[in-house]
Amino acid sequence: MRDAGRRPNQGRTKRARRVAIATALLVLLALLVAVPAAAQKVQIRVGRGPHYIGDAVDLNVVAEGFEEDPEPQIEPGPVPVGRLTYQGVSPQVSSSITIINGQMTREKRVSFTYHYRFSSSRPGRVAIPAFSVTQGAVTRSTTPIYLELRDIEESDELAIKLRLPEGPVFVGQRARVAIEFAVSRELQRDLVSYALRVPLFESSRYRFTDDPRDSKDTELQIQTDDGTLILAGASREIERNGKKYLIVRAERTLIPLEAGTFDIEAASVTVDRGTRFRRDMFRSRQATSVSKLKAIGKAVALEVAELPSKGRPPSFGGAIGRGYSIDVTADRSVVQVGEPIVLSFHVRGDGDLTTASLPRLDAEGLLDPAQFRVPDEPPVGRTEDDGKHFEATVRVLDNSVREIPALDYSWFDAATRRFETTRSRPIALSVGAAEIIGAGAVQRRSDPNGLADTDGSNRPGASSSSSGSDGSPRGEGTAGPARSGSLALTGADLAVERSPDVLLRDDRASGSNVAALGGLYALGLAFVGLAAFDRRRRDVDPEVAARRSGLTRARREVEAALALPERDAAEALGRALRTMLASVPDAACAELDELLGECDARSYALVAGSETSLPEALKEQARHLAAQIEEAGQ
Repeated sequence: MRDAGRRPNQGRTKRARRVAIATALLVLLALLVAVPAAAQKVQIRVGRGPHYIGDAVDLNVVAEGFEEDPEPQIEPGPVPVGRLTYQGVSPQVSSSITIINGQMTREKRVSFTYHYRFSSSRPGRVAIPAFSVTQGAVTRSTTPIYLELRDIEESDELAIKLRLPEGPVFVGQRARVAIEFAVSRELQRDLVSYALRVPLFESSRYRFTDDPRDSKDTELQIQTDDGTLILAGASREIERNGKKYLIVRAERTLIPLEAGTFDIEAASVTVDRGTRFRRDMFRSRQATSVSKLKAIGKAVALEVAELPSKGRPPSFGGAIGRGYSIDVTADRSVVQVGEPIVLSFHVRGDGDLTTASLPRLDAEGLLDPAQFRVPDEPPVGRTEDDGKHFEATVRVLDNSVREIPALDYSWFDAATRRFETTRSRPIALSVGAAEIIGAGAVQRRSDPNGLADTDGSNRPGASSSSSGSDGSPRGEGTAGPARSGSLALTGADLAVERSPDVLLRDDRASGSNVAALGGLYALGLAFVGLAAFDRRRRDVDPEVAARRSGLTRARREVEAALALPERDAAEALGRALRTMLASVPDAACAELDELLGECDARSYALVAGSETSLPEALKEQARHLAAQIEEAGQ
């Protein structure tokens, strides 16, 4: 009987131990979940191989565990062979909330993916050095990796050629260059894709322009570090050694930016040739396996020379090309000495107008500085489809000037290696001497009825000066009084008044009239303000008024919710914010979504009846977002 009494007690003890162990395991699991994200780590991922010379290999450096802000800085190690090009960064932020037994755990994952491209023209084993990622005092590095680059078989069924102009070109000169891509007709039938590389087009020593008006029958795609360059091309067919080739030719305009002799790396092309094919549902051929072929052109040199200084005319403004002309127009032709004249210059020519400018307008062959005042610096022009336009303001200094003279404009002709000059047409001017008109020069005229002035000043031979009523001669510029009852100013005194008493006298109001006038002005302004307010009130759209009223009520609900216990506050706050967002959907933002998720998580996680309140930081964030939504809805 004693053993039988002990067995139930032993069973309860075992069950209690199991519950205790299970509880400890759950607590340990919760602690593990609450542990912050793993430490920072950086790794490199390489695009799937095999890899070939000349082809770009995608390298992605993934940094995890860093803070979202500021963005970590990445630094690649030195690359002994090939070219490593940075393509950009892709940040990614994700967050999650876990609730276990009423305990809420937040987890935030931040990663940055840095994109690079690597290419090399040398086959074999190539080392990619370590990348270092730094944020604040924390630095993490990848381990170096190695790429195996395979060589590609050269084929006589392909050809690539870069054509440059003969002889030296000059800095700023527009020179045409061409790239030609040839492929045999047999290879064309099996051609899957091609990749053209022209190092000249990626050099910073030159600027290139493409004419969008070029109408060609095909296009040529050229791979660069900045993406794919598409050029308009013309195709033709030739026959060589009994084999037919299709040749695609594309041209660009090259403008050298600095002088020197430069070695230009050879252009190359790599193609994928289909070796096995299948038919799709539209009976079109699709390659199931490919082989690679390549062709490499010849390296060339380009000589760029400075413009000659010998024989350079003062009217040279940097234009290079041929066939330039200049037109000059003025905004007025009748002026007084010292008045401004706006001159408009229109420069046309077969050359790079972006580098063309005007010389100083007082240079030899342009405006004489003794007769014209010109700007200190040449005007800045704007390039348009019909040429380049300039404007400058000049002033005539001498009343003997009778025209804007013909103005010289010079340019350098790269074909003839000489400076050429053209001239504009002269513009006739009528220039009067500048005069200051005083009151004494004002002459009285007879009234509309033909009656002479009472003082007889309009009689033939009358002098411009007269006597005053006291018989004394009037001062310079004075005249007799105007006739009473007439609106005409005949006989009005136009002299400059010098008496301070007269000048400071106010005949409009004095004494009590000032207060009366002030009251009337104030009353009138009050009526105007009241009418404007009433008009604005009546012009409000009823829908807008209803939305504003609803937002005001919801804003008060937000404030009321923040005073409730934590769980009730989370529910009421989320409901009020969603009401406001329904009225102004454009106010949605990531910060608001995060706050609504926080409210939902707290309303599910907290035990009912809790008397604690929401954190102050969350309250301030809620008030800020509610005010922001209300402002957007006004």
